[in-house]
Amino acid sequence: MKEHGLPYHINAMPWPGGKFGLTAEDARRIRANGHEVSIHFNFIDDFKLGSGFAREDVLAQAEAFKREFGQDFVCSVNHWCR
Repeated sequence: MKEHGLPYHINAMPWPGGKFGLTAEDARRIRANGHEVSIHFNFIDDFKLGSGFAREDVLAQAEAFKREFGQDFVCSVNHWCR
């Protein structure tokens, strides 16, 4: 994508326990290539089937992203559908 001048969006989804599938160093290299790293909210794992999620759940995952990657996200997507 970089060779074609096309910035790309990378989704970083928190796994149960708040860990992400990429490291802060991975994210740094991705951003250095001109791409965006943003949160992919996960309201499936560790959530009861058919249940909702609360503002606190959103804020907890957003804080985990900021703690891991040292920045806020610009946009987001959700994992699956609720």
